[in-house]
Amino acid sequence: MRAGRPCDREAIRNGLWLKKRAEDEAEDGYEWSVPTQVCSFQSFHSGDFCRLMGNSVILILGDSISFEQYASLVRLATNGTVISDRLKARAQHKRGLPVIINSCGQSNVTLVFKIQISLTADKWSNSLDDILTKMPPTAVVLNTGAHYRGDQEFMSTFRPAVSSLEKWQQSCTSRNKIPCPLFYRTTFPGIPHCMNFTEPENNRTKMEKHVATPNPGKEWNAYHWKEFNKQNGLALDSLASSKLQYGIIDGYEMGLTRPDTRKSASDCLHNRLPAIADANNAAFLHYLKVILSDDDVASMTKLNHGFDRRPNVNEKFSDMNWEMVDSPDYPYKYG
Repeated sequence: MRAGRPCDREAIRNGLWLKKRAEDEAEDGYEWSVPTQVCSFQSFHSGDFCRLMGNSVILILGDSISFEQYASLVRLATNGTVISDRLKARAQHKRGLPVIINSCGQSNVTLVFKIQISLTADKWSNSLDDILTKMPPTAVVLNTGAHYRGDQEFMSTFRPAVSSLEKWQQSCTSRNKIPCPLFYRTTFPGIPHCMNFTEPENNRTKMEKHVATPNPGKEWNAYHWKEFNKQNGLALDSLASSKLQYGIIDGYEMGLTRPDTRKSASDCLHNRLPAIADANNAAFLHYLKVILSDDDVASMTKLNHGFDRRPNVNEKFSDMNWEMVDSPDYPYKYG
């Protein structure tokens, strides 16, 4: 860790993928870095996270890419627990259930993932108000997903979501006497011909041109990947005009420049390596350290959340605990 003040958003957003100074057991040898001596930014440290967020409830809302961030946070906060992709699919297709996992041992940090593709009640999920009321978190990470909709439709659901989050944050802060931060993670695009890349490409201009290059006859033309950053801007403008206290996790820059982590030639959006998600979570923890004071941390350990925080997955983290979630009194049923 470098000496100096904590890096601000602009410094982190303009970071680079650099080779790790010391190789660990991970498959990937790169990490998101801020190459300056002026400010400090470091990779995720589970001890710091658990000390800072003891007794908190963190809600990650979004689609399958947000699940990658959730899976990364579970692994990082538990020193290695790997959860199955099947969890997301089973929770989503079986009544839009949340995924709830407790981390950090006795510090008991509850990590919740909720599929929320359209930010409104739909066949997969209940309303955002309902989610925030039934299991009110102390921090939220939101992303609007990689499922493109036109600008007008996008904003027609984003604005009400902002209103719901304003109500949650005001209630949480008033009730708990601590900051209740919201973080918006900007959306990164898929990368055409992703299998042609074998290492990071830190030239963002080059990568944006690559994403925008027409590819006649290719299925990814229908995904509107080149439009994602414009809609990131629409979301950020809406947040700027809101009453929310919020931070930005610049997933767009982190993801755009890692074309080499994608799953396969037929799936150039999702990732086989957790590098991007790990970088998202390093930024998440970095900003939490800036926001939360020692008094806030002490106050959080004394909170009585008043709702069911039991893990609802099986012991192998491969599926839901169906005996629990199918019981008549389970509070988070949907559909």
